[in-house]
Amino acid sequence: MAGTLATGAGYNEWLARRAAEQPMWWSLDFWLKNHFVPWGRIGSFALLVVHLYLVWWVYRDAERRFHNGVWFALFAAIFPLGGWLFYLVYRSSSLPMKAIGASMQHALSPRRRRLQEKMELLRLLTEVPVPDDQLEELIYQGNLPVARLYCEDQLMLAKEQNDERRIISYERYLHRVQELERRESERDDTH
Repeated sequence: MAGTLATGAGYNEWLARRAAEQPMWWSLDFWLKNHFVPWGRIGSFALLVVHLYLVWWVYRDAERRFHNGVWFALFAAIFPLGGWLFYLVYRSSSLPMKAIGASMQHALSPRRRRLQEKMELLRLLTEVPVPDDQLEELIYQGNLPVARLYCEDQLMLAKEQNDERRIISYERYLHRVQELERRESERDDTH
């Protein structure tokens, strides 16, 4: 063998024979058939790491969504695959949303509470009428018939443009002008 290696003759045959007897360290077969590598322990450790990560993920997600992450994480820890799958089904169902009602508003996270306050403010701002200085001036001067005609024209224009905010505003203005006209006609009748 030493003579073969020294001269270089038959090296490929020697390499093929050696590979057939025992796989080389760079091949996957070498590592899979190696009895010194504890594959069972490595696999168990990997499964444990994945399980602990899933328990941690369930805790964080449940704490963020429902402010009750400990019980979900405990359930996921006791039942490795079943607990995690149960949580995935539970979080996608409508049950949690029914549980968070008006009585649970204090349990909402500060970020969600601020978002709800902003949404409420936005809703209130859209209900506030659009101020019209020209119409206000007509009403202030007491020129109610002209104000009513102007308001009706603006309401028709808003309906043509399908502008909900202006429609609501001019409907309120029209109601206000009609109420002022009614009061003025009652005052004229009494005098």
